[in-house]
Amino acid sequence: MILRQNRLAGMVIACIGAAVLLYAQRYGFGTVARIGPGFFPQMLSALLVLLGILVFFVPDAEDAGGVTLSWSEVRAFVFSIASVILIALLIRPAGVIPASFIAALVASFAHRDATLLQRLSLSVTVATIAAAIFVYALGMNLRLFGRLL
Repeated sequence: MILRQNRLAGMVIACIGAAVLLYAQRYGFGTVARIGPGFFPQMLSALLVLLGILVFFVPDAEDAGGVTLSWSEVRAFVFSIASVILIALLIRPAGVIPASFIAALVASFAHRDATLLQRLSLSVTVATIAAAIFVYALGMNLRLFGRLL
């Protein structure tokens, strides 16, 4: 699969903007007369999505170089980004242990040759280390198991 550099950059910019836009929905937008705390991040992320779409659809010059990506590289990128988004979304409601377990499990799918036992042992190890570091060693105010469980 050959993906032009501007198309790849446009997709990344638009995806980051969309993720921030979804997250910023938690804050009140307000009105034009009285701007709320979500106004600035929502407007910036909407502009980021538009910029990403614009960059994606800008025509390439004939001599522009491309980036050749294999499906395994795309797979690794998608699962890695998905794991980061999952831990960000799950850390508060689910707790450190389930969020880091799920994020590590999703990230392990970036490597297609791993067995189920390897994926599960990696996830248990990451969850244990995350709990030990963030909750016990650093004393962060995070629950081991959150409200969802």
